[in-house]
Amino acid sequence: MHFFDAVVGNPPYQTATKARSASNPQAMPLYNIFAKKAFSLAESVTMIIPSRWMTTDGWGLKEFRMHMAKGHLPQMHDFENSEDCFSGIKINGGVCYFLWKRNYFGDCFYAEHHSDGKTVSAVRPLIEGGMDIAVRRNEALSVLKRIADFNESSVSSIVHTKFCFNLTAAKLQNASCENGDVEVYGWLNGKRSVWRIQKNFIARESSLVDQWKVYIPKASGFGRTDSDRIVPFIGHPGTASTDTYSVAGPFECKEECESFISYISTKTVHYLVGIRKNTQDCLRGVFSLVPMQDFTREWKESDLYK
Repeated sequence: MHFFDAVVGNPPYQTATKARSASNPQAMPLYNIFAKKAFSLAESVTMIIPSRWMTTDGWGLKEFRMHMAKGHLPQMHDFENSEDCFSGIKINGGVCYFLWKRNYFGDCFYAEHHSDGKTVSAVRPLIEGGMDIAVRRNEALSVLKRIADFNESSVSSIVHTKFCFNLTAAKLQNASCENGDVEVYGWLNGKRSVWRIQKNFIARESSLVDQWKVYIPKASGFGRTDSDRIVPFIGHPGTASTDTYSVAGPFECKEECESFISYISTKTVHYLVGIRKNTQDCLRGVFSLVPMQDFTREWKESDLYK
């Protein structure tokens, strides 16, 4: 027995939590909790919520995504740019509204709404077989299937976890010294900064310090597939970074770093990253759909298309 025929709402989206550092605020999503509660109380539910649950795993969102993929969604409407739905309101990753029905089981009418007024729709499972995310662009499904046929490993295998060296600007303020043997890149008060520290201060991934690597800004864009761009740079031996950057590597030489940068700077890779990246965060997981390549050569768009 359920209390309501229908629940319609725009639930609270998130609540602040204790930040890992002053420069790294965190927020816990709430909309998934409200939605799941509504599912238990009503025969039909319609809500408008942020879209980041479709590809994000943390804070219980992966569990929520699996729940949403059980086949009870007759309709889903997705706006990559939240301002196309909420005028003047910017929500990184966009927003979506859906219809959930307890007694419905089948494919979802999934419509993606673009800023140019174009709407692309398809009737399909919310999560296609073999995927662990809801692909927000219908056209991307055929691209991903073609890439999967090559059965290549993923670039995410050489991108290190979120807190690679476990260094923050706050920690470096006390550890910085003029004769330090490691140069550390990061941001402080909105500006790129460089510190020098002793290598023995680095307790995590210290072996990576003396190897070639590539630094990728952790915050890149706003979760917009059409406009977000990754701007990496080479990390020479003897360098490290704060958690402002994701770190890829190690590489054997500078030339391999240049090859890797030429690859991930292509439109093809930006597109594949954009399928998973629906916030500004450019972390390890967003590269999971990007196949590994030979990093002894320069990569061009035409090579990848071929």
